[in-house]
Amino acid sequence: DPTNEMESQLEGEDSDIIIKKEEYQKLLYIIDELKNMLIEEKKAKLYMELKIRKEVTQECFQYFCAKESNLKKIFSDKEEIMATTCEERISIYKDLVKDCIALPNGQEGAEEMLK
Repeated sequence: DPTNEMESQLEGEDSDIIIKKEEYQKLLYIIDELKNMLIEEKKAKLYMELKIRKEVTQECFQYFCAKESNLKKIFSDKEEIMATTCEERISIYKDLVKDCIALPNGQEGAEEMLK
């Protein structure tokens, strides 16, 4: 059986395999082609990874820009609300002070003092 012969040849450490020069050249060519295919595949995968990373970076940039814009709007709205609240509190405080201060000239004197 040729398969058993080949296996027994491969099992022995001292056995040499002899092939023809054309077969050897053909095998070298196949190895070289496979190596080139592997290199091209790695290039393609690296290029794909580069594109994916670029897309992810752009999406992150857009997300953070939108987030920053939203936060600016929120802080602006809160600042406006705080300013309005402070104005209302100052107005209430002035009204309370007017009601509580009794000056000899009357209510008009208290209003003048608060301005």
